[in-house]
Amino acid sequence: MVYYIAFILNNEIQTLKLAGGSNEPEGVRSDGVTVIHIDFPISDRLEFMDTHYWDGEWKERIPKPNRFAKWSNEEWTWDPEDLLNELRMHRNSRLSVTDWTRMDDNGLDEDDREIWSIYRQELRDITNQYSSLEDVVWPDTPS
Repeated sequence: MVYYIAFILNNEIQTLKLAGGSNEPEGVRSDGVTVIHIDFPISDRLEFMDTHYWDGEWKERIPKPNRFAKWSNEEWTWDPEDLLNELRMHRNSRLSVTDWTRMDDNGLDEDDREIWSIYRQELRDITNQYSSLEDVVWPDTPS
């Protein structure tokens, strides 16, 4: 019995769909996609896609460590600069919502100005401390 149809490109599952009454035959299509019939049940399709790849047979791997990772030569690889760029994007967004604190007529007293200044510096320093969004401990926003 065929449970699922996997569509593979470069050993990666591109799509995993439930099998139906009329299934596309196994093999390599003209577009380079390999069609594989899966004859065993899968409890969690997303997890299966994340932890398995096709290399003539199903092989297991650790889950994808970040959204930039690519499976190559039986290991996850990525450009660390992609992670830093995403971290900078999140940091810049947090900084932009505090820009009002730098205006002369912001209504803050000197102590509060200093607190916001320290917070903004902590945000700017975040890329010196972390290289992954998963590990970041964001500073508390002043109240």
